[in-house]
Amino acid sequence: MTSLLNGYVIDTDAILHLVKRQYPKKVFLSLHDNIDNLINQGCLVSCAEVLNELEAAGIHIPGDDPVLEWAHMHNGIFQELNPTAEEILADIMENHPDLVKTKSGSGFDADAMLIAVAAEKGWKLITYENRAGAASKEKIPNVADAYSVECILLPKAFEELGWKI
Repeated sequence: MTSLLNGYVIDTDAILHLVKRQYPKKVFLSLHDNIDNLINQGCLVSCAEVLNELEAAGIHIPGDDPVLEWAHMHNGIFQELNPTAEEILADIMENHPDLVKTKSGSGFDADAMLIAVAAEKGWKLITYENRAGAASKEKIPNVADAYSVECILLPKAFEELGWKI
């Protein structure tokens, strides 16, 4: 099932780049306004497991973790999988078991879920994960190819949206 709107699914590492590593709001205010508009239009989403990953890695001191503050302020983007995405996830788990990792205490890694959401929506996946080599276990871009999901970096999304920063 594909959406009539074009949009993006965002990975944990891309959120870290957006909020903390490369594009902090105090420097890139207009960029963050554009991101907020994209979210409000329903064109930027993630899966609930990404929020779990961010919370597990967070500092947990109010005011000291801009990533957690951003995530909680935009908690509506962290969605549960719908039945179609769950079917795609089951296929990924069956056919790409090396991608599906478990984390002690927090359930599954979000990678397969993100691909499932992007495939279900027909959207691009924003991730900073690199493609795996022949001898390596599978990574997001490798598996995404099998589901016709294009993986891009944040600057490519900004370019596609016509944003100048």
